[in-house]
Amino acid sequence: MDIERFGSRSDGLQQVLRDRLYRVMETALETVGVNRQDVRDPEDRGDGLLWVLPSWVSMVALTGRFTARLHTELLEYPAGGDDAMRLRAALHVGMVKADRNTWVGTALNTAFRLLNAEPLREALAGTSAPYALLMSREWRDRIGDQDIEGFDWRACREAVVDVKELHASAWVYVPRDLPRIPPSRPLGGRLRRLAEREAEVERAERRARERRADIGELFTGVPEFRERPDDVRSVLELVRERGQASEQRWAVPDVVRCEEIIESHLERVEEFTTGLEGLRAERDELRGRLGAYKAKEASGVSPEDPRLAALYGEAHEMLWKAPCDLRAARAAVERYQAALWHALGYKGTRS
Repeated sequence: MDIERFGSRSDGLQQVLRDRLYRVMETALETVGVNRQDVRDPEDRGDGLLWVLPSWVSMVALTGRFTARLHTELLEYPAGGDDAMRLRAALHVGMVKADRNTWVGTALNTAFRLLNAEPLREALAGTSAPYALLMSREWRDRIGDQDIEGFDWRACREAVVDVKELHASAWVYVPRDLPRIPPSRPLGGRLRRLAEREAEVERAERRARERRADIGELFTGVPEFRERPDDVRSVLELVRERGQASEQRWAVPDVVRCEEIIESHLERVEEFTTGLEGLRAERDELRGRLGAYKAKEASGVSPEDPRLAALYGEAHEMLWKAPCDLRAARAAVERYQAALWHALGYKGTRS
């Protein structure tokens, strides 16, 4: 959400508008079962707010009841004058991750691009309505063509968004302000995108299997690759069968199910591959530690200590042979370290 003409207001009015925006948003979100204490605080952008909501929040309810209540709440405030508040709003769906400070992810970037898209700015500038909304293609595809309480499809039109790296179709919504446009959206394009995503998953799976085979020769205890759930392909086939024009609306839930399963599996595959690379990184870290300890021994222990030589040789052999048992190798490095510290007269732990 962004407040129109926010930067042109005085500091005092900006504070008034920001407080009002928080109240309006919290009230509207409560209508779809979202309480402030149940979700992470919104990202405050000065002239607006970014809310990242969990997947259990209904997209249909956000499209309908939320926007309807938002409209009602905004109408309670002055429609003109310096303290008038009109909003640009954007709805997008996608995966993001939380770090220590905020959210990160391509979906977040897309939401910001939508909020600054020219079709949305033009829509708000050309109406007296208190807000204008832009739905991403992904959001529009997920909710389908169903009737939604509190949302008038006749006030919705397709537009093209061309902002920085985002070049996509989206849907502009201005309540009670646009001529009737039939809400039709062929499922064929969505099925094609689903097939493309499935192909991407298959490539990721192939890379993961190959990496598992390579890493399995280098280390013991490498986890097996988890294959995709068997029901995905059968659901895909069912969706394609239902994807005829007469059954498109019925197919939407199955499409959504496929999308969610595929995205979840792709994330697991990528995490699995990253974990495999972590084994190599752990071995390299142990090799580095062992080399540093050996250099410390050479400079601080004289004459050569046979016990240290034996412990070093044991750890070195474990780290340079294949397959490598990382747990045993780490224990060997730590035994060598402990003996070295004792020989050097160190007390406590040192790295």
